Amino acid sequence: MKDWIGLRFRCSLQIEIKFNRKNEAMKTLSAALALTVVVASLIPEDTEAFEEQKPVLPGFPSRPSHPGKEGEPCNSYRPCRPDLCCLRAKYNRRHYVSTCQPKGLPGQPCSEEAIKGGTYVRHCPCLIGQCPWAVDARCPYLPK
Repeated sequence: MKDWIGLRFRCSLQIEIKFNRKNEAMKTLSAALALTVVVASLIPEDTEAFEEQKPVLPGFPSRPSHPGKEGEPCNSYRPCRPDLCCLRAKYNRRHYVSTCQPKGLPGQPCSEEAIKGGTYVRHCPCLIGQCPWAVDARCPYLPK
């Protein structure tokens, strides 16, 4: 009988120890979850600062480049003047080169299809007005 009581005491003690460890783990988990919720609520929801992201090169700070003129190479680091667009053209079988080209005038072919970095693929967008969404779109003639 004495052995039975000792066994019973040991079992209840082990169960209680295991229960306490699980209880501590739950408290820790609950505290971590609460802290996560508090930190997440402090993060601002304003993401307008990220709308016009520009890639950043590591290393020495570079001097600001002047906007590219017609025919000059361009990319996201060297943009074109406002009346020009960066147009990608095939250089040879495998390579492409992007140069500053004039934006479309009324009646000229246009395209709003831009790839990453503001480079256009087929044609530049219109200088004035929006390019219509069509296969062979042309810049519209706007009333004066």
